[in-house]
Amino acid sequence: MSNFFTKLASSVGIVTLVAASTSVSLVSAASEFLPYAELLADNSVISSQSSEAGYRLSSNITRAELAKVVANLGGIDAVSCTGDVYSDVGAGLGDLCGYVEALADAGVVSTASATFRPNASVTRAEMVKMILGALGETASSTDAGYMDLTGLGDLAGYVNRANELGCAATASYFRPNAT
Repeated sequence: MSNFFTKLASSVGIVTLVAASTSVSLVSAASEFLPYAELLADNSVISSQSSEAGYRLSSNITRAELAKVVANLGGIDAVSCTGDVYSDVGAGLGDLCGYVEALADAGVVSTASATFRPNASVTRAEMVKMILGALGETASSTDAGYMDLTGLGDLAGYVNRANELGCAATASYFRPNAT
């Protein structure tokens, strides 16, 4: 996949994933997000579904599920699951374990903590960092003006970078801890 197409797909992915995870009110008309899901499926980032309901556009996504999506988006191949990277990531997660460990190997997710919390819903800020990190983007020190990023460490920089790329709307609040 070309670098341009990867960036285009990342933008679509961020918009789709952030919009789909924000709230039921935003996705009550999930059909508007179906073309984005189909674009991701057509490019083997997510699995193709036979119906709109199969994409679960109004459902939260777990950290492990997002690891697989962003690895596919960034062209990072799954590794053989060792179960040695995080105490809560092992063969019981199926193929998701190999994707989580591949992102750890690539430095996309931190190994500073002993746990990954694979079954926890991913937050908006975590999602942005994982997606942009898998695409080789780095945090930005340019403040996008969100009033709710204080205390987020490097996550704030990735949210700011998403704003610079046009993947996160300019607004007063980003709601970084929302799922």
